[in-house]
Amino acid sequence: MKNIHKIFLLSIFLIFISCDKSSKELEIKPNASNGQDALISSSLPFQNFNDDENIHLYVSQQKDSVSLNRVLIDFKEIPSNVTIDSAFLYFKFNNKSAFGKENYGENGFILSRVISPWDSKDVNWKNQPVTSNINQVYTSKTKLSKDPKRINVTRLVQDISSDKENSYGFMLKMINEKENAILLLASSNSNDESLRPRLSIFYSEKK
Repeated sequence: MKNIHKIFLLSIFLIFISCDKSSKELEIKPNASNGQDALISSSLPFQNFNDDENIHLYVSQQKDSVSLNRVLIDFKEIPSNVTIDSAFLYFKFNNKSAFGKENYGENGFILSRVISPWDSKDVNWKNQPVTSNINQVYTSKTKLSKDPKRINVTRLVQDISSDKENSYGFMLKMINEKENAILLLASSNSNDESLRPRLSIFYSEKK
């Protein structure tokens, strides 16, 4: 009986390997010279934060006024017109942030595909790009000094690959933009390479 079980497991493994031969792996991890990420702030609507090491999502509610931060990030190396088998996005907690030492509040966020051009060197709150609500991804709350969980963005990356001419990365914004919260993330400008955002993709060529 044990031998039958082993043969069954081996068969499943071989089937998996044979199906996976055509899949390619790509890891995109921008740095300060080639990164395209930016923070935009409603409290400083005309200011650009291109060189900042922080891309912290933020909501501050004070009486009738709300201050918001959103984040834009573009992984330009996403291959065009391929089948995305899986794609996962990773952000790291910025333990060197000047804006605090812990995440707090209901800081789950939405990831949306950006569908109009923007440039990290001049983007701000007032000229922020347009996004699509198709295949948006919702993340869960991130506690204290933890990293956000691995984010499955397979469908979003497939949308980008299928429509590269009208795709310009992702926008991140809090799910609840009316309640005090912060999520301290490191940008591609971080001096610590291990903290920079990265996108891991498995894909195959369309037949």
